[in-house]
Amino acid sequence: MLWSTKPLKLGQYPNLKKFQKVNQFPKSFELTRKDLLVERVQKMQEMYGMSQLGFLPLTFTLPREAATLQHHMSMNPQQYWIIKPSSSSQGKGIFITNSFAEVVSTNNQKESLTSCVASHYISNPLLIDSLKFDLRVYVAVTGVHPLKVYVYEDGLARFATTKYRPPQAADSSGNLNNREGKFCHLTNYSVNKLNKKGFKQNLSEDDDCSGSKWSIKALRKVLKANGIDDRLVFQRIYDVINKTFLSVEPVLRQAQNQYVQNR
Repeated sequence: MLWSTKPLKLGQYPNLKKFQKVNQFPKSFELTRKDLLVERVQKMQEMYGMSQLGFLPLTFTLPREAATLQHHMSMNPQQYWIIKPSSSSQGKGIFITNSFAEVVSTNNQKESLTSCVASHYISNPLLIDSLKFDLRVYVAVTGVHPLKVYVYEDGLARFATTKYRPPQAADSSGNLNNREGKFCHLTNYSVNKLNKKGFKQNLSEDDDCSGSKWSIKALRKVLKANGIDDRLVFQRIYDVINKTFLSVEPVLRQAQNQYVQNR
């Protein structure tokens, strides 16, 4: 059995024996690279319309769509964008801006923009105790042809560690992209654990609704207590998961047929 944290080389798959297992499907980076995933979902939007696939904020991939991003930013200077490297993680390289000049300067030169995605920044997120949070929902794919997707019953809710302020308010004090600003706008654990003032370690399994990291089960209790239909929320999350996998399924299936000899 081979459990790899990096993409396997395509040449490794044809040599696998029936009794050998690996933890990745060929070309699964189509899911994990932000730019490739955006392109796959956008292709689905073109084919089937936005009514069923409108869950992705307006997003451009750079450097390919740099001119289009520049046009949108100049037409609506009040709109903020979140810029993320395509193949990075743990909050590295992420920044928020409404200036194309800042996008260019951060990437050195326009003609040498690094691969990244620029998305409309959602400035009115759902907050708990005035803090942003995200969900880490765990999904296992056990087969591509046919596609088999399982969602774990529980997961994590990860909280920012500084009370949220919209970018316009944060920008006036100059803290949009420094460390304090990231504690407000980013929810990555690897970022917020460095906030000595705001990060709270949860040390009690019985007190699951406290600290900077909750279980999803605990979050659902709080949503219910605040009059939010948590079942509807998670039905929509599962719908997003299904459609996301369907957007990359043709590529994964073709790669499996081409490179993998045994199921």
